[in-house]
Amino acid sequence: MTEQTRVSVEIDWERVPQGAHDSTVTVTGAGNSFDVPLRVLNDGRRARERARGFVEAHGYVSIDAAHHEHRVARGGARWRTVRGLGRRTAAMETTPSTAVPITEDITTRAPELRYRVRFAGTGDFRVTVFRLPSLDERGRRRVALALDDQPVTVLTGQAVATGNRGDAWARNVEDGIEKLTTTVTVTEPGEHVLRLFMVDPAIAVDQIVIDTGGLPITYLAPPESYHRSFNPDPAPEAALGLPGTAGR
Repeated sequence: MTEQTRVSVEIDWERVPQGAHDSTVTVTGAGNSFDVPLRVLNDGRRARERARGFVEAHGYVSIDAAHHEHRVARGGARWRTVRGLGRRTAAMETTPSTAVPITEDITTRAPELRYRVRFAGTGDFRVTVFRLPSLDERGRRRVALALDDQPVTVLTGQAVATGNRGDAWARNVEDGIEKLTTTVTVTEPGEHVLRLFMVDPAIAVDQIVIDTGGLPITYLAPPESYHRSFNPDPAPEAALGLPGTAGR
């Protein structure tokens, strides 16, 4: 058996100039030496102290769906936390299963989860929603995603009761995950709000990963990104506000 040791690296922020810096951590031992690239972003003490939610690092943001900051119930439906479901502590599922699908006016009619994310740069970034495959006869399962007050994108997954749906479905079953992907556009660095909406009921989401240009090759999602404390309980919707809206 191969033994593993986890090594933590801390940064002396008082000695780091403001801005983005590329550095290297060299690990030496047992006659070998290898370099680990490290990107350090110092946007100032006050900015770091104010930062909430998930912080981009190493070219990606990895989010456990249960670690939302805010959730909004609408139209008699809601997102609920299901402990023990998914690959880590919990997953998020829409309920009730008899709720009517929301296909119009999604941002005002559909149940919603919100995640604060702090981006170091700008660009078009690929987002992958890890949803848990379902076995039923409705033909598909959909969620919608948006950044801040930008237009939503509907993501469609499979749903199957019987029969062989091919290699893609077989792989989803083996992994216990179906990956739904889209792209979001970040026009300014800093804090943004990632919004996840129910379109169809009885859909469960485990993780969300944003690739900002450095996502490592992993079997599924990489370890969860650093994040400040979150509030899992619903709060008044107007209290949160969204970047780019009057409620900011």
